Amino acid sequence: MNPFVIITVTFPLELDAWIEYDVLDIVHSQLGSDTAEYQLKEITTEEFLDNEGRLTYRVERYWRDDSNANWSIKDIWYSNKTSTTAEKVEENVRFTKLIFPINTAKYWDGNAFNNLEEWEYSYDSLHQPKLINNLSFDSTITVIQRDNENVVQYEKVKEVYAVDIGLIYKSHIDLDINLANILDINSGRELEMTLTAYGK
Repeated sequence: MNPFVIITVTFPLELDAWIEYDVLDIVHSQLGSDTAEYQLKEITTEEFLDNEGRLTYRVERYWRDDSNANWSIKDIWYSNKTSTTAEKVEENVRFTKLIFPINTAKYWDGNAFNNLEEWEYSYDSLHQPKLINNLSFDSTITVIQRDNENVVQYEKVKEVYAVDIGLIYKSHIDLDINLANILDINSGRELEMTLTAYGK
């Protein structure tokens, strides 16, 4: 597939495009676990040139407890893409979500543009069909962001992108554990985002 086509369809950026997710967020500490379930909506609302002259999109993020509640602004993120990368600024931290052209031989540091430790991202599966919340997607790609397991850490992070839609699923598990027993958690976080609806 033409690299430009792949860029367009896997990380689409278009004004007024929106996407909704169900979110499960569990924070663990020595005092126990705190679980939050809510709905999240992202809307691409504005385009502008950043300080490097690159076309950038403002993404407004809203949340609510459930479908009976009103949406409230949560935060503002930013997205842009070049001929070689797709990037997202989350809470003022820039991550390299994808690199182009897409193939399973590619590896990159998702934290190359921030001060966090290096995380080696890779493509796990390409152009695979998926069914999420009874929504069918003909072609998706999966990015493994973290896959680290030892006697004190359990880190499994991945994102799934669908053609013409963007992110449809995210799982972020980052736990400090005891003696490789994942049920004995000292601290950490488990975050899951699952697409429920989208449109333009």
